[in-house]
Amino acid sequence: MTNDPKDVDVHVVYSSNERVIIGNGQSLFISHTGSVSTLVPNNSLLLSNVLVVPGITKKLISISQLTKDKNC
Repeated sequence: MTNDPKDVDVHVVYSSNERVIIGNGQSLFISHTGSVSTLVPNNSLLLSNVLVVPGITKKLISISQLTKDKNC
């Protein structure tokens, strides 16, 4: 997750009404989804299904999802 659509290489407007629930119970809307390939310089790591959530303050990555996607 990121709060800035410029962090995502290819993004599309998110059209569902699902939201992200954060630690204090607040729900935040998702504005876009996309993919990121520039997270690791000089590496071809592609992250898919990246959510753009304008209300978050830190970028987050799910290690569990990453290991499932990369069969690790």
